[in-house]
Amino acid sequence: MRKSYLIIICAATWYGIWLSKKVMLPIITLANQVKNLDRENVNTSLGSHYANDEVGFLAQEFDVYLNHIHLLIAREREFTANASHELRTPLAVIMAVTESLLMQQDLPEKIRPKLQRIERSANEMKNRLEVLLTLARNPENETELKSRTELAPLIDHLLEDHANLLKKSVRLEKLIHGQPVVSAPYTIISMLLSNLIKNAFSYTDQGSILIQADNKSFSITDTGRGIPDSQLVHIFERGVKSDSSQGLGLGLSIVQRITEHYNRRLDIKSSVDKGTTIIIYFKN
Repeated sequence: MRKSYLIIICAATWYGIWLSKKVMLPIITLANQVKNLDRENVNTSLGSHYANDEVGFLAQEFDVYLNHIHLLIAREREFTANASHELRTPLAVIMAVTESLLMQQDLPEKIRPKLQRIERSANEMKNRLEVLLTLARNPENETELKSRTELAPLIDHLLEDHANLLKKSVRLEKLIHGQPVVSAPYTIISMLLSNLIKNAFSYTDQGSILIQADNKSFSITDTGRGIPDSQLVHIFERGVKSDSSQGLGLGLSIVQRITEHYNRRLDIKSSVDKGTTIIIYFKN
């Protein structure tokens, strides 16, 4: 009798395991299909492979969600292409006309600086457009990886561009170790470092700003107003800014987006009324 009970228990256990595997198999199969989905294949259908049961209903809902995602991607790509064309065209016209005017020998000297300012702004807008369009695409491609940017001349150029933001009471220090080069397009690195330098210059009223760079990292340390801990955890979110900020809260979100795009690390430390240190690691 006891032996019969053992046989029944073993048989029931085996049947329970077999039945659970059979029940879970469609769910496991669906999970693997979702995991291996091709993002570019808009004709992917999961629901057609399953019976009209609970798992089939779940697969059909996945199809609805996938179709929605594909529509959003298509709209984003269309917008990116349209923005690229519609914004580049007037910028090209402005730059061409400005260049033509600057070449005129009889151009009044009072007008020349204003035209040069327009030319610089148009070039800056063109570069920023390229950066934003790059960030809207997939992560770094082979062409971007082949691009190399020398940091030393770029930093000098950015310091000159933002010199009007630096207070007279603030001491600027710069330590460039060797001849650092970053594997990324010039326009991308320029926008990345420009946002950091501009913020440090704008929100440091006294003390010093230290800029350091080598082949592995770039860091900027200031003795400025600092960022409260409650805001620091959200500071890289779009539209989030400190209480003393006069901007739109986009600069640091773009900085983080660039570092994410190139799979780089970004660290920030800040204390109120003591200052902020931001480090970007170019090599992981």
